Amino acid sequence: MIVAPAISRDLVGGVAFLAVGLLTIWLATDLDVGTLRLVGPGAMPIAVGVAMIGLAAALIVRAVRRPEAGVVEEEPPDTWGYARVAAVIVLIGLFILVLPVAGFLISSFALMYVFYAIGIGRPFSRFALVAAVVSSLAAYGLFVLILGVRLPAGILGGL
Repeated sequence: MIVAPAISRDLVGGVAFLAVGLLTIWLATDLDVGTLRLVGPGAMPIAVGVAMIGLAAALIVRAVRRPEAGVVEEEPPDTWGYARVAAVIVLIGLFILVLPVAGFLISSFALMYVFYAIGIGRPFSRFALVAAVVSSLAAYGLFVLILGVRLPAGILGGL
């Protein structure tokens, strides 16, 4: 009798990262990669996709070599856990819809605030407020000021 190996977290995670990495690279092929001197908008997604494929390969190799390493006995997640996952998916969809109207700074601040609030389990938090401001400004600085990517300004106009 042949016993199939247990499906581990490493194997599932590796396959998921592999799929997302390949999809990311495939979707980024329409974007200009640019040169080493002037990086184009396709360079970052391709780099992230390659990194995800590398991580996927490491996880899959680990799962094949030590199948018991990623197997964890645990209780099923509670209802609040499923609600948080659903909320994150809905919030990302709302972010995409609101982004052209509200602009990147406002949309990313709102998204990050709610993510931090969900993460710490409190709807109103000084930490979530400060972290959202820092995160959205850091993303804005990275994309607009450093990489020169144009992001939707929305109601803020010139920013």
